[in-house]
Amino acid sequence: MKYISEVRAEAQPNELVKAVMRFLRAKPFFTAILARGAVFRGEIGPGRFFLNSLATRTTAYSIGECLRERLCVLDISPDSVTAFRSMVAAKHSSWANAIDGYTKQREDADRLF
Repeated sequence: MKYISEVRAEAQPNELVKAVMRFLRAKPFFTAILARGAVFRGEIGPGRFFLNSLATRTTAYSIGECLRERLCVLDISPDSVTAFRSMVAAKHSSWANAIDGYTKQREDADRLF
């Protein structure tokens, strides 16, 4: 209560809002948010699908290897969105139909944006 009644009462109320808005408009922040979204769409989202829907205890490690390899390279290009899926499909050819179905589903969902 001391903070609210003494310290915060004397502070300029709009300074905090201005500082937050300056931070949100900064290019490094915006770039970091875009990069995080690209990594999630290309690697993390499909990885969760593979681990939750297709993988067993014995195949989960190979998915982790593919994911580690993709995150170490981390190139952002139109082909990079499907590169992780292609790597997993190459290691586990029996999953090809499920991966194609997941890719088709994601393409349909991305059309909304």
